Amino acid sequence: MTRICFDYDTIKYAVGYAVEERHIVCTHKNNGGQLRFANRTEFYGGNKKGGWLAEFNTERDSPHSIEEYTIEDVQTLKQFTSIKTMLDTKVNGIVKHLQARDYYGYIGRGKVFRHDIATILEYKGGRSGIKPLSIDIIEDLLFKHHNARLATDNLESDDWLSIDSFSAFKEWNKTKSQKDRLICVTPDKDHLQVEGHLFNADKMVLPMTIKGFGSLEWKEGMSKPTLTGKGRMWLYSQLVGGDQIDNWKPSFLSGKGWGDVATYKVLAGCKNDKEALQAIVDTYKSWYPNPVQYVSWDGKPMVKNWLEIADENWQMGYMKRWVGDDTMFSKVIEKLGVAA
Repeated sequence: MTRICFDYDTIKYAVGYAVEERHIVCTHKNNGGQLRFANRTEFYGGNKKGGWLAEFNTERDSPHSIEEYTIEDVQTLKQFTSIKTMLDTKVNGIVKHLQARDYYGYIGRGKVFRHDIATILEYKGGRSGIKPLSIDIIEDLLFKHHNARLATDNLESDDWLSIDSFSAFKEWNKTKSQKDRLICVTPDKDHLQVEGHLFNADKMVLPMTIKGFGSLEWKEGMSKPTLTGKGRMWLYSQLVGGDQIDNWKPSFLSGKGWGDVATYKVLAGCKNDKEALQAIVDTYKSWYPNPVQYVSWDGKPMVKNWLEIADENWQMGYMKRWVGDDTMFSKVIEKLGVAA
């Protein structure tokens, strides 16, 4: 029977948010009036131009601005909810579904090497700093009952899933034995670049196998058109498209708009690594024909050329394949003879 490696970071947050109630209290700074909303979107809309506040302002000659309110996040644990039962059900259900003989997973804590390397935008800087109230309890349960391991070596739990997947897949390719098969369980799209077996419990019935160059696909038959892919091509798509969730955007310093459609058009016709990497090089050189002077997200004056910017973005998106993996975009294109 197979083994499973969990991304416990995603599970701890999913369970943590499921066992608590959350809302916000908005207090007007001048008159002290308080209003309760489910979230910020209900208060001021997804683009900060809608929601209750927009409706309220249609009836006023002097509209209120968001800045006139203080916003307090309120969290309370749900009554009669067993954190352990919910956690056990989630983990054990996946283990049973995949018919695994054993399992373990990784938990990440604190900042990692990407936080130190990022200069253009703060790595994961767009995320809320609010954590579930029960996060420490859940982590403790994962360590005690579900074979959790702490992500070490200044790496994220995602990197450790990648490292284990990469080494296990090499062994499985030799034997094709179920005992050598490792399935990584995570909804994180970064793992789509990593060779191995992947299971997203939110979207899949069976695991998918990822290997080699891979592919990109533009899916129209969904709630909205979506770019997806796997293998090295998925990594390449991130190198030009970036990752909004992790807060890095390759075209940011150019000031040019760039989205998934543009990413797909640049890479869709590429038939091998050299063609894809050449397309990426050409894209970066079009964005940054000359060195760029900028101020880093933490206030430091910087100067980088297109290749240095590409190398920074590579480190944001590339999942490590082994401890000490120093693979860089500049090294890869040099090795493959890509014209730069």
